[in-house]
Amino acid sequence: GEHPRESVVGKALAADLLMMGLRLAEGVSRSRFQAVCGKPLEDAVDRAALARLVDADFLAVDGAGLRATGTGRLRLNAVFAALLG
Repeated sequence: GEHPRESVVGKALAADLLMMGLRLAEGVSRSRFQAVCGKPLEDAVDRAALARLVDADFLAVDGAGLRATGTGRLRLNAVFAALLG
């Protein structure tokens, strides 16, 4: 299995990338996320929460990546808390 410390570092790195990316209009790039974190974006977040946030129009997901909508950007702290469990 994974070394526990590495997974903590990986989680922190994923959280940082998501936090920085979701503040930007262009959002979090899938390819950049995979390159930096070594796993797909969806594997780093709570998938059920992601689905709820997309349904609620806080987040938009497509082939390019993950973006906060205008509404989502106003509630970023809540969005992060949900996504990262």
